Amino acid sequence: EEVQTTTPAIHRGVSLRPTSTGNQHDDTPTTSVTQTGQNGEPEDDSQAAGQDVENPVMDNPEEVAFLTEEVDRFYDLKGTTNITEHKITMKDDRPIKQRYYPKNPAMQNVINEQRDELLAQDCIEPLRSPHSAPIVL
Repeated sequence: EEVQTTTPAIHRGVSLRPTSTGNQHDDTPTTSVTQTGQNGEPEDDSQAAGQDVENPVMDNPEEVAFLTEEVDRFYDLKGTTNITEHKITMKDDRPIKQRYYPKNPAMQNVINEQRDELLAQDCIEPLRSPHSAPIVL
């Protein structure tokens, strides 16, 4: 039986879809690249005339081929880097804090599971800042 899962990531008008195709026991990731419009949906050539600088469509076959071949190299990258440190300097010292929205228990469970997974992979770290904003799913 064939199983295919897709999780699109849209960048510069190209939808990068990591896929696992094959039998249930095959976890080998592959990636397909699909040109997308401004709404993230695959587009045909008739829609390409509406492109602009902020939402370009990748119409260069070499770029699409490069992404198709190289994006799989980044599939398993997880965690943080110690190459550089990023700081955001604010004009005002006053913390920006928004009130948290109540979540239903099912959504809160999803948030907790994803948070725990990202913490375990060292992709995120606990908040140590007075600045905060609610999670949006």
